[in-house]
Amino acid sequence: MSGKSPNLVRDLGGLAAARMGVRLLGVAVGWVVARVIGPEALGQLSVPNLLFVLLPFATLGFADGLARELPLARRDNPPFAKELLRTAWLLNLLLLGLCALGVLAARPFLRPWLPDTWLLWLSVGAGLANGLLRVALIGLSGAQRIRDLASLQVVQGLLRALFVLALLFLLPERLQVYVLHAGMVLSLLGALVWAARQGVVQAPRLNPAAVGMLARSGPPIAFASLFLMLLVVGDRLVMSRILEGQVRGFFEQAVLIRDGLLLLPGVLLTVLVPDHSARQNDPARRPELLKDVARQSGLVAVLTPVLLVLLCLQLPWLMDLLLPRFIPGVPLFQLAVLGMGPIFLSYIFVSLMIGEGRSVEVGLLGLLSLAGLLALDVWAPRWPGLWLNAVLGHGATLPGMDLALGASLSALAAFWLFTLVVMGRGVWCWGFPWRRVLGWLLPSFLFTLVALPLLAKGWLQHWLPGVNAPALAICLLLMWVYEGRSGQLSKVWRARRAAKA
Repeated sequence: MSGKSPNLVRDLGGLAAARMGVRLLGVAVGWVVARVIGPEALGQLSVPNLLFVLLPFATLGFADGLARELPLARRDNPPFAKELLRTAWLLNLLLLGLCALGVLAARPFLRPWLPDTWLLWLSVGAGLANGLLRVALIGLSGAQRIRDLASLQVVQGLLRALFVLALLFLLPERLQVYVLHAGMVLSLLGALVWAARQGVVQAPRLNPAAVGMLARSGPPIAFASLFLMLLVVGDRLVMSRILEGQVRGFFEQAVLIRDGLLLLPGVLLTVLVPDHSARQNDPARRPELLKDVARQSGLVAVLTPVLLVLLCLQLPWLMDLLLPRFIPGVPLFQLAVLGMGPIFLSYIFVSLMIGEGRSVEVGLLGLLSLAGLLALDVWAPRWPGLWLNAVLGHGATLPGMDLALGASLSALAAFWLFTLVVMGRGVWCWGFPWRRVLGWLLPSFLFTLVALPLLAKGWLQHWLPGVNAPALAICLLLMWVYEGRSGQLSKVWRARRAAKA
């Protein structure tokens, strides 16, 4: 985030602000839905939510390839860029249609996880519409039309809020469990209509050369994206079968918190993957690229613990204000926030790896971490020990809460494992000093080490000024020290207002 690329800083800031606004609106809508339907009904949405996010990956990544190939085509062969878009639309339409037929055939297999047929079809419909919107979003990202990308996401977020809340208060109580996915379908279709009116949706057409390029780049990027996403939300696969009743709803809410926070580093991938791809294969620009990566990593390393510390400490009174029936799940929600620290830290290096064509390596790292997470959930779900007993002794005594807390600890361990390996690759491949990389990891790691014993003592399960005030002071001190040593905060602010490069 140097002053040499001010347009990138401005684009990243604008897109982050738009996504933050949309995410806050989505969180507000989700809280209203959870408050109305309650934790037990929310638990029924665990597998439908997973289907919604998984179905776009059934297109084998032919949309994801646009993130890497469009910047190169626009630089080297501009007329061919449109052929890439048209081919991506055709391939995704065909593959999503085949996916719908596959879900039809798999209904008997899905019944133990999802017995409600209406929920199944609504989640599939939302997933298919999400897959089509994903083509438009990645196309805009690859073309580096960041303002249009932000506008499309704002439109979809506003439509989602409108439709979900309208259905929630118009439908009878017995149908309220369907409103989230029904509203998703309507909002995604509305966003696609808006995108078509803006010229984002292209007439499908097959170009063999474009197929070859998308086939080389797309599936590896989709592979990486799939397992990065599954690493964060994949423990639904195990815990939705193990947990029951209220605790299942609490665990689903914790996963939704992780999923919502995941969108913040997702902004980095949206903007930085095309930028890193466009600067590949140019040795003269290599030192500048690595300097930018170092600056970006340092800034994320400081802002991540500041954001997550403050969010973790405010969760008790937020839940008391907005979702009082979910208060017993506060320790789960705080562990979910803790777990996103290492994920945030990894995404600068992940974007560089994808830009360099190492998407398969990213996906394999995510897959291995996910396998470890699921193995811990299946084979060692109770996590016996003093820490767990201490947390359970402060009010979290519902049947199954020990399993849910154990799964959240498994996730925290898996996330740190993934990040340590990714950052280690940064040392090995790009020559970043270990001392600097460890400095990026240290603030979030220390926050985790301090938060876990405080959680066991019950200090974080209530809003306490005696804890919040020192935490705020430490966050401000960290930012002041970082600004004094690097000047990056003021540089980013000035770059936001600078003329385009």
